[in-house]
Amino acid sequence: MLNFMVAVILMFQLILPPLLPPEQKSTDICVEPTLLQLTNSIAGLLKGDGSRGVAALTDFEALPTFQEDSTVKEISSVDPTGGNVDAFNFLDRDPNGEYVILDEQGPGYIYNSWMTSLPGGGLPGGNIRFYFDGSSKPLIDIPVASFFDGTTAPFSEPLSFTAAVGNANGCVRCKSTYFNSYPIGFLKSAKVTLQNVPGYYHFYVKKYASNLGVSTYNGKENLSEVRRIWGNSGSDPKELKAQRTVSAQKKLLNDGKPVALFSDLSPGSISAIALRPDRIDADVLLNLKIQIFWDDEPTPSVEVPVGFFFGGGMSLRPFSSLMAGMPEKGLWYNYFPMPYWKNATIQLVNSTANPLLVDFEVSSGTNIYQKNTSGTFRATYRNTPKTTLGTDWQLLSIKGRGQLVGVVMSTALTGDKDSWWEGDERFYIDGSRSPQINGTGTEDFFNMAYEPNSFWVSPLSGTTTNSLNNNGEPDRDMSWYRWLIPDALNFQNSLNAGFEIGPVNDIAATDRRAVAFWYGVTDSPSAITDTLTIGNSADEKAHDYKVQGRTFLGSRTLPYPGDQRVTLRTFDGVGFTGQSSFNVKVKPEAKAILLRRHTDVGTGNQAAEVVVNGISAGLWQERLTIKGGEWRDSEFLLPSYLTRGKDKLNITIKFVNSTKDWNEFGYEVLSLGSKFQSVNSCPRP
Repeated sequence: MLNFMVAVILMFQLILPPLLPPEQKSTDICVEPTLLQLTNSIAGLLKGDGSRGVAALTDFEALPTFQEDSTVKEISSVDPTGGNVDAFNFLDRDPNGEYVILDEQGPGYIYNSWMTSLPGGGLPGGNIRFYFDGSSKPLIDIPVASFFDGTTAPFSEPLSFTAAVGNANGCVRCKSTYFNSYPIGFLKSAKVTLQNVPGYYHFYVKKYASNLGVSTYNGKENLSEVRRIWGNSGSDPKELKAQRTVSAQKKLLNDGKPVALFSDLSPGSISAIALRPDRIDADVLLNLKIQIFWDDEPTPSVEVPVGFFFGGGMSLRPFSSLMAGMPEKGLWYNYFPMPYWKNATIQLVNSTANPLLVDFEVSSGTNIYQKNTSGTFRATYRNTPKTTLGTDWQLLSIKGRGQLVGVVMSTALTGDKDSWWEGDERFYIDGSRSPQINGTGTEDFFNMAYEPNSFWVSPLSGTTTNSLNNNGEPDRDMSWYRWLIPDALNFQNSLNAGFEIGPVNDIAATDRRAVAFWYGVTDSPSAITDTLTIGNSADEKAHDYKVQGRTFLGSRTLPYPGDQRVTLRTFDGVGFTGQSSFNVKVKPEAKAILLRRHTDVGTGNQAAEVVVNGISAGLWQERLTIKGGEWRDSEFLLPSYLTRGKDKLNITIKFVNSTKDWNEFGYEVLSLGSKFQSVNSCPRP
């Protein structure tokens, strides 16, 4: 059987040469792999972490599982200078005069596409065009509105929506937000252009270390199951249903003491939590809290007001969405899967003004997850009476690995017309000094726009409050939700997620409350396994660092973007139009290797070919220009087949093109994950 498995692996290497090229010679001691190692290796090579493409839109069971062989980034029209002019920005003009708004190298998927109307009203005219894998002919070439408004196949509801949720340019409740969740894949590259000047936009892109499981968009993807599930909000969307349900009614005194709803002393997984109090008001939404403890932990992983746990925030209006809801009749629900490996306790704490009667149901089943590859469900709640001027408001700051899968936010209305919701989201992943997620406004993060205060809900995002209540008065708070399912923000060792307050952190918000839903653990096998400090002769020698065709040598002192822009940092570096080469240390068991380069984006667009141990790994691009210069931590995910089983890599960076030159002011090397098993068999005598 062992030799048969080895033969199967060798066959895959023969029939998939672009994916699995022959291993480079290694001096490592050869150890014959076990059958389990071989089986796990095949599964990993053929699938990778998590579902991809269409499957990622319905694989809710996979949400707790770590995604350690991919990265996620946001491409948006955010003002590159740090100001608040978040429209009319683009990457480049192509030879046809089209405005390039996305230009990414693959493999990957665009899982979230969003636009809103221009400051003058309406979406940009002309067509939106998607070019894939280097082709000069677009596979998507349709009017911008047709891509976003949910009326044109295959981009129809419930995958694409338009909503009248804000006050766009003085037009109350005019159509102002448009978003598209169709999974748009690319094996080698994706470029998106507009015929006319762009307004506000963002795209969430997930990049993978291998193209296994990735396919380029063709418009014929079968999304019938996605449409069925997404069109049935209120029902549990997961495939694996509960095996047992505990239901009862509890009386809760208003004494602040916990009352247990559910307790299990053996491994299992919660599939649904549902409840409904006999009184529904703002006091209950905020001061009746749910607590959940997993696996003998001393503090709860979940401690959240029920209004936020069930997705509505401070809204008293009934609604239903894909992962949580507060319907008018029946129980409120939360459908996120919640595995545990020892025990679980769910309890309520009533700190409201009066006692409560609460009907509840907790559904659970078998734990199907491996502990070392999955995280527990966590809900981190923040309540800030007044935000601090001059700094981003922090939603979540954690060490460890996992993925962010949902956010519910509520903030009191202030009456200001140029208020806190102008603040951009800025999320820093795995120690990057520049934010990989950097959008155009707080409401835009929720796929909304223009002070969204009109009730509107969809499967993945919505506004649960309204500008006018039944008495013709405004709701006190704005409340929004967003579920990140295919576009879950995975992190390997840290996540710092914050929101700017006001256009330039200059308008304080009152009573900002939010919960971040995420899966994770505090440990992480991912780490920075090497750094190259350019300008340090000893470090350059240790890495055998060499440069040809040098155009610049010296130091620069510049800021990083975000609220770090006030701090200047100095790096030594080089620019060139030839090539550089260096050696780096990596973990041989890593699922993926990430190169992070400190670069000055003031030199203009940059592109270089990355070569690993003599084999091309693809094109590394940085499509951004900041006048006067600014640092970026530019990242490149190496294909896993070039790095598996290696503890050392030789990297060559070959200049391709740029506005001026390619520059590098130091490198960090991150080895992501640690469960890859080499499939190599020992050579026979």
